[in-house]
Amino acid sequence: MYNNFKLNKLSLSVISILFGTVGLANAQDQKASDDVEVIEITGFKGSLLKSLNNKRTADSVTDSIFAEDIGKSADQDIGEALQRVTGVSIQRGEGAGATEGTTVSIRGAGPNLNNISLNGIVLTSNTENQAVDLSAFSSDILSSIEVMKTSAADQDEGSLGANVELKTFRPLNSDKNRRVLEVQGRYDDYIEDYDYKLSGSFSEKFMDDTLGFYVTGFKETQSTRRDMFFTDEFVKYTVPEAINLQTGQPMGEEVTGLMNSQNGFKMFSNNLERTGLTSTIQWAISDNTELVLTGTYSDQYREQDDDSIVSIGDQNPYIEADIPRITDATNPWIVFDPASQMIVKKLDRMARGRTTSTESGITTKNTVFNLEFSHYFTDTFKMDLRTGYSKTTADDDYFTNFNSNNFLNSPNEVLEALPSDQVQATGYDCTSGVCYSVTGTDFVDFGPDIDGVPQTGHPDEPNEDNLVKTAYNPDDLRAIHLQQANTRDRMMYDKQKSVYLDFDWDVDLGPITKFEFGGKYQTRDKDVFNQGYFWNNAMLANTDIPTSTQLIESIRLIDVYGGETGYGDSFLKDLGYARTNTTDGWATIDAQAALAKLFETDEVVGEIDLSNDRQISLENKALYFKTNFALLDEQLTGNVGIRYVESSVESLGYSSVNFQNRNLTSYDLILLSQDTSLTACTEAQRWIDPNATLPNGNPDQRNPNVNLAGQPSADGKTMEPIASQTCYDDQYNGTAANRYRYLDNTTPTDPEQFGSTASNTEKNWLPSLTLNYSLNDESVIRFAASKTMARPPIDNLKPSAKFNEAVFGTGNSNGRIDNPYLKPLESTNYDLSYEWYFNDGGALTLALFRKDMSNITENATIGAHWRDVRGLSGDELSQLDPFNDILISKPADGLIRRDDSWAAGTNCMINRRHIWQTNDLQVQGDCDLLNMTVVRNGAGGKNTGLELGYNQNYDFLPGLWSGLGTAFNYTYSDSLMDSEVGPLGVVLPALPMENVSKHVYNLSTFWEKDGNLIRLAYTHRTDSLANRSFKDGALWNEGGGQLDISATYKLNDTFTLTFNAVNLNNKENRQYYTNMRDDAFAIEGNALEGEANKSRTIRNWVSGSIYRIGIRANF
Repeated sequence: MYNNFKLNKLSLSVISILFGTVGLANAQDQKASDDVEVIEITGFKGSLLKSLNNKRTADSVTDSIFAEDIGKSADQDIGEALQRVTGVSIQRGEGAGATEGTTVSIRGAGPNLNNISLNGIVLTSNTENQAVDLSAFSSDILSSIEVMKTSAADQDEGSLGANVELKTFRPLNSDKNRRVLEVQGRYDDYIEDYDYKLSGSFSEKFMDDTLGFYVTGFKETQSTRRDMFFTDEFVKYTVPEAINLQTGQPMGEEVTGLMNSQNGFKMFSNNLERTGLTSTIQWAISDNTELVLTGTYSDQYREQDDDSIVSIGDQNPYIEADIPRITDATNPWIVFDPASQMIVKKLDRMARGRTTSTESGITTKNTVFNLEFSHYFTDTFKMDLRTGYSKTTADDDYFTNFNSNNFLNSPNEVLEALPSDQVQATGYDCTSGVCYSVTGTDFVDFGPDIDGVPQTGHPDEPNEDNLVKTAYNPDDLRAIHLQQANTRDRMMYDKQKSVYLDFDWDVDLGPITKFEFGGKYQTRDKDVFNQGYFWNNAMLANTDIPTSTQLIESIRLIDVYGGETGYGDSFLKDLGYARTNTTDGWATIDAQAALAKLFETDEVVGEIDLSNDRQISLENKALYFKTNFALLDEQLTGNVGIRYVESSVESLGYSSVNFQNRNLTSYDLILLSQDTSLTACTEAQRWIDPNATLPNGNPDQRNPNVNLAGQPSADGKTMEPIASQTCYDDQYNGTAANRYRYLDNTTPTDPEQFGSTASNTEKNWLPSLTLNYSLNDESVIRFAASKTMARPPIDNLKPSAKFNEAVFGTGNSNGRIDNPYLKPLESTNYDLSYEWYFNDGGALTLALFRKDMSNITENATIGAHWRDVRGLSGDELSQLDPFNDILISKPADGLIRRDDSWAAGTNCMINRRHIWQTNDLQVQGDCDLLNMTVVRNGAGGKNTGLELGYNQNYDFLPGLWSGLGTAFNYTYSDSLMDSEVGPLGVVLPALPMENVSKHVYNLSTFWEKDGNLIRLAYTHRTDSLANRSFKDGALWNEGGGQLDISATYKLNDTFTLTFNAVNLNNKENRQYYTNMRDDAFAIEGNALEGEANKSRTIRNWVSGSIYRIGIRANF
């Protein structure tokens, strides 16, 4: 085994004395020593022993994980292994909108705030920021993982929590050449599918063990499924009466509560195929010089199907005929829970539904090269030169998203006219403890035959003669049609080049033992081309009025039926759901068939949105100087240093304002039409030809026979009434065609877009101090103080703002403002630890830590109104500050009326209505509510905690019992973000840091003997904050635990059987909402301290267990 180290004069003197003494007895002991058997501790115990020795000899607070052998670890996933380390928690992409990968948080620092490097080269990322997706790398390539929790001047900057170093195998550091093969079969009990892994490793030493070569390769597949309940948000809703959930009696008064907006079920299925190769050439050129070249490549292809069924809550007032059914004794439509202030059941005649199908195939490639050159100029002066190249690409092979609706065949007018006792109500019901989507079972009767031909629900057929008893039946495939079609073409490119130069100079200057100095230069380019196409008929972009047969709504679900979702007998069963006509499966959309139908006409065009494109370039420079010292006969050692960092960013981004299409009505024209002092409208005023028959007799179409009541003003920015069409209209809200008369023709259908550039440079000084005091041969006390920094999430640095108007359903308009001038996040850190190594395999460690963080990047989502900018061009919009010139502050207890805003000169955007929606004036006239995410530097926060570790091999026990062992650790964290006044005066409360649980523990108990192993590992964490600013409140993660098991059985010296099971207890995951700002409800505090109601579920999911069994051969 090759080792290269140099000795100073003091060490040489000590060794000379020792060898002189030993030499006198050497001849006498030689024979005895030949008879002594050398016992090497291997396997899982050996990996734990290496971790303890590494922690013991380190000059900082460090934890590490060592592979038992090449590609062999008790945990076969990097994330699974890291979560066993104190202070480390993993996040898997299972919440809404998250990647499917695995990222880590450490001591309160999120995934974007920790450096993860491979052989000293910081990894690039397939996420839109710098959080590294560990699922893109196989554990087969690693020999060890080191988590350095305290900082020194020579460590690479960019991490607030810890530096995580992944290290690959080096052939000259091994005592023998290696040949390893492994074949593994895998099974996921949720997706009920089989997968595999093939891997092989080879190492060889040449030229008298001065040249080594190593290569490992793997190919693996993994299929998974995840079942989820979700609601996108809670909205405030007032009802005239409700049943009290706790008493079962009517409330006896008007009730205001939080209702589910759009809620339903999701089934995710993922199929992953990954191949990779790592190779190392290690050359000991001489006793003074070494060269190491390592290359790593991985190619991952992930296919995902995301199918959902959604209940779209209706916020319109109940019609008079339905009021008695609200408190119906047998099946009340509304149930209110006073404890949570939730409307836990809401049914009505107008709550529609939809199914959504999203399919994607994404290729992710990672390439990492690093060249390390080390040279001793003298015995005391060493240089290390390290250069690195890291590149990640993530490309869409395909991405489609389709959703459906049924408003053509189940028109509002027919539903509104239905007698109340015939209505099959729809909505949601959470009274049983889990939330069901309630749908109807009746099928639409499309009316009598036309000329002897039965009607089938085709959009060309009339719908005023349809017989409809329910707003939504997901099994009525002829009545359901497509509503939206989206595709995406995304290419993400992240490239980084680095050069590190380090010098070590051993000296003998009193207490000073070594000087270390050096620097680095690094560039990083992150380009994202992300085009989302919203496919519409070309005529929508013009002033012509298309009929329904020319729209995407003409494609019925029966025409693009992709089959039922699978697993109907088990879907959501582990969350307590019974079988209904939604949990037993629903119809999916065949994306390829839908696209083929969509493009049957050449008039289909895509609306391009540039706001998702960005180019960001980073340039980072650093210099450092560090002094090592030893005092009290080397009982006290340590180092003190300073690091200077300069970070520059140049960014290009795009901003856009996206409005709904032109089938929206003008509030001003409708308001004028209800002036009873005007003459009543005549048929000649309503219709171009009063005697004409509507196309196919369908009153619910966009109809070219309609006389418009208004026209655009000369500047095209507002609607002006047409004098000849100004009249009192008592039928304006009767049908979509009647509402079409009051069309707003001023709104552009294509988004206004413009590009922006920005640049910024930030400088940081980072001092550090480390002290290590050896109490005796078994115990050591460590103290560290440092200042660290992390750069803002890369994607937040683009100069971009986006505003999206939303009309349908209960979802609000939304937007986002990024910030290219974000400051680096900083943390002042203090650590104090005690470590007691009471035998070779045993240790008890205790660490106290505190982090005072500032400039924390925060995505604050606030409710606001926004200025009406429909008449502004892209050039005019580019001159506005999106925050100060467009956003309008909203009162905490309600909304501003449009007329009041215009009278005050703020000119808000009105909450507009579509022709397919009721345009009753009771539900109109407010300023549009915008859920705006503003990226900013928060005030800061603190995280104080304790880490306790205990490891022991019980080899003192007799016989088989001597194979027992335990590894336990516990982390306590008391974190708090500072309270502050955020955007638009919104008060952001003092809450814990995101993804930091107050209590986390890991327990591994194992038995290992003669190459055989069985290990049980349990990880548990309590609740944590997911998002401090989620609508008018906060989003929280519910805690829970996961049980894993691993085992090996040694068949002989060559072959070993392996077994691994992950998530044996089928851990349930849940996120819940607490109210922080809406004065209409109880203002709640820290959920971790019992200051909030935890019952308001936003999403809840399970994903099943994964089993792996394999055979491993060592030659």
